[in-house]
Amino acid sequence: SLAWGLLLIVAALAFHAVSATSRTPAVVLALSIASVTYGALLGSYVLAGRWPRARGRDIIGAVAITVTAMLLVVFASRLAPIAGLGWLAPAGRLAWPWYVPLGTLIALGSGVALSLVPHRVRPAEAAVA
Repeated sequence: SLAWGLLLIVAALAFHAVSATSRTPAVVLALSIASVTYGALLGSYVLAGRWPRARGRDIIGAVAITVTAMLLVVFASRLAPIAGLGWLAPAGRLAWPWYVPLGTLIALGSGVALSLVPHRVRPAEAAVA
């Protein structure tokens, strides 16, 4: 509890420092940060409920891919000026309300793709199945 409490305090202080130097309203900043993971969460629910082939490893992989991709989208405008990352510029112009639908599509696409990859069955899994 102490570690989580300290982590939350540090995160709140970092959020305050970022929002104090920005002209973006705090509500918009908070919703855009939360939207990074909401698409992955919604996509994982749809995968688990509607795609019978998806297993836990597929959904975890899809969430990891989605959060990584969405972090690239969120920070695209800051990363685009770096040499070799100019291809991120169009993603930097995406408005934050589109983060959830984009994240959901990425989660669904990557989860379906991961579920189609054959995986090796361990002897313990074969006995259960």
